Amino acid sequence: MRRLMLPLIGLLALFASSCSSERVAATPEQVVRQNNLCPSPTTQAQDFRVLGTRQWSQGVVVLYSAICPSSDRQQASPQILGHSVLVSKGSGWEQIGNDSAEFFLDRPQLPPEELVWYGGSNYSNDKGETYALTYGKLLSPEVAAVEITFDNGKILRDEATNGVFVLISPGANHSCQMRVLGKNDKILRRINDVNFVQNNRC
Repeated sequence: MRRLMLPLIGLLALFASSCSSERVAATPEQVVRQNNLCPSPTTQAQDFRVLGTRQWSQGVVVLYSAICPSSDRQQASPQILGHSVLVSKGSGWEQIGNDSAEFFLDRPQLPPEELVWYGGSNYSNDKGETYALTYGKLLSPEVAAVEITFDNGKILRDEATNGVFVLISPGANHSCQMRVLGKNDKILRRINDVNFVQNNRC
């Protein structure tokens, strides 16, 4: 069993979707492409792009974007930002979790003073193993990196390549604090209780 916390929403109207089905393929990108990336099962995602990959102790996390064409010609097609968590299985890769959010490009953008948009996920398997993950995108060029303290005591950092970031910690249940960093590691913003869940391990 896996449990998932949907992305934490910023100040823009977003639609969050998630999927925990297990998929296996030869490469991480092929696994992600097997997903139904759009909220509607009849909508085929377009302009799929891998924004980056991050190594973790059991495999990789793929960050991606795509466009979900709208049937309403008066509405702009929303952009998907998502991640897929993969583990190595034999000669291929297996997906053990993924999550995404929809950004409506014809609506007011998130204010740059927020610095980042972020979402958090929490998973566990039938062995009782857990991991916590936080991903997102930069809203301001002032941001150089993102650092997160997890409830297992681990502190991880991502330099936010291509304007996106993801941090994953096996053995954690939640992200306790996010620090948005500028040049010379100056703290631009602190975000406590990243998963909006009170946690006595933090």
